[in-house]
Amino acid sequence: MIDFTVAISPFARTANSGHSLTDDEFYFAYLLGCGRNFVFYTSDFSAKRIVNKYPDGAQYLRPVADYREDWLGHILFALQLKIPKSAKVIFFGYTERLVLAWYLINFFKPFELFLVATNNISARRVEVYRNQLKFFLTIVNKKLRRIVLHTQYEAQLVASLRTSLANKCFVKRHHLMIPAKELQSRRKNERITISYFGPHKPEKPLAPLIELIKADIDAQFKYQIFNVPLGDVLRLLDQTDLPSNIVVDERWIGEMEYYARFASSDLVIMTHNKDFEGKLSGNLCDCVAFGIPYIAAAIEPLVSIQARYGVVGLLCEFEDSNWSKLCIGKVNQNSLRKMTKNIAKMSLDHTLSNVIYDLNMALQNE
Repeated sequence: MIDFTVAISPFARTANSGHSLTDDEFYFAYLLGCGRNFVFYTSDFSAKRIVNKYPDGAQYLRPVADYREDWLGHILFALQLKIPKSAKVIFFGYTERLVLAWYLINFFKPFELFLVATNNISARRVEVYRNQLKFFLTIVNKKLRRIVLHTQYEAQLVASLRTSLANKCFVKRHHLMIPAKELQSRRKNERITISYFGPHKPEKPLAPLIELIKADIDAQFKYQIFNVPLGDVLRLLDQTDLPSNIVVDERWIGEMEYYARFASSDLVIMTHNKDFEGKLSGNLCDCVAFGIPYIAAAIEPLVSIQARYGVVGLLCEFEDSNWSKLCIGKVNQNSLRKMTKNIAKMSLDHTLSNVIYDLNMALQNE
């Protein structure tokens, strides 16, 4: 029986690492609770945060130089990871090139490999990098025990790459969806508040948000836009000054302020397009945790979520020129109450005990 675990987290490098820092704290606490012997490799920045929260766990931390995502960076990071004989090795987040570099360096060592995916699998990535992903999975398959995913759609995509991997896929509930302690009863804003959390990028464009604002000719709603340059918003609105119902905060806001802003929203608009399909966005996880409905494109995993839990958000066809007007017609206090009720049910399906159960099964710690 393998009784030593090596956990590796490459992405929680700075204060701007967002959910990766939260992931580190959660997975470290989980391993502490398992009562197993383990070491946890992460950045010095993240390690200090973890020690501050779990001072008795300092002995398990192994701070390493920050991961740099180029070929030399993959190798230098991998060389810092010491793998005892017959260890269980868990990558809590990974890039295929990093794992491949590490795998080849440790090729002749006996170990079991567990990969916890963080948006590694999407329809777009499988389409563009099919051969590269198949090559990667073929190389690591011998020692790979589980690919831990967060949606059934991801599991289907993995199986489409290599059929034999279907029985190595495990879909778990995400810890970021655990009901937030700050979750309160329905906010009673005078005007429904719709929030967008940036940064904006090709797969999460500003355009749908701008279309919605322009269609809202009577200024029915208040809009909060975070981590987006004011100039970009004004340029797309074709205005020199912001309308009174729009607030733009250009800053990268800290974790606690982010949660406060999130909780102040009535709806969150997620503008991810087809290139993002299959991935699980942090915004979606936070919507579930805080019980806040959303506006989003009709893509996976949102379509499957609606089929299971009912209408927890408004799914729109952003390519339809009339979508924004249709959306505005559906947003009112009554529809918000119904969506909030359904998303609260989804949130209660993602309790800490349920997530821990899934993790035990996924990482074979049962």
